[in-house]
Amino acid sequence: MTSQSLYPNHIRHIRKEDLRLLSYAEFGQLLEILTDKVFAACQERRLRIDAVAPILRSGAFPGCHLASKLGVTGVFPLQYKHTCDADQPLLSRYRGPTLTSGIPDNGVILVADTNTVTGEIAQRAAADIRAELPESRIFFASVMLDVSLEAIPGVDVMVSARRTNERRTVPREAARRAGIWNEVFIFPWENFNEQWSEIRAAQDGRRAHSSHA
Repeated sequence: MTSQSLYPNHIRHIRKEDLRLLSYAEFGQLLEILTDKVFAACQERRLRIDAVAPILRSGAFPGCHLASKLGVTGVFPLQYKHTCDADQPLLSRYRGPTLTSGIPDNGVILVADTNTVTGEIAQRAAADIRAELPESRIFFASVMLDVSLEAIPGVDVMVSARRTNERRTVPREAARRAGIWNEVFIFPWENFNEQWSEIRAAQDGRRAHSSHA
């Protein structure tokens, strides 16, 4: 579960029994599905990835995996965090090396993340990349992607390993029949109790005191 999942407006219906801790084996299987979809999309659209921009922290896992599988050496990490502040809802926590080094003006940048719920962070990442490379094309790959997101502004291509129903825009039973996950997944490197505490803090309208980014 990434920090974008903790935005209060979108978690008020989440219950503790909705949470499930993924194993590393399960996450590895999802990474392989995501990798196959990235390769298929590149082949279908005749795209060559010029750089990978993982969204830290969790996005480092699929980002580095995909960079290795694609043979891409340019990795430019980004990091953001929701603030629960309407005036400045997203903070840029970390910016890696400049994207313009060795990348063509119309290069294809693969942005990677683990769990995309609202799309706000992906949209911000795409805007930040285009601020440096206005003609670039943005390929967004997320291990999990909420079913409510059919497109994200600024993203040209979007793939995921699995669709989720974290925002509860689809009735639970209808989502289950469609093969869409209703669970809210905790990734194997995360702490279940800490994640639940953050969810409860956000549901209560309080800012969770945690180092989770």
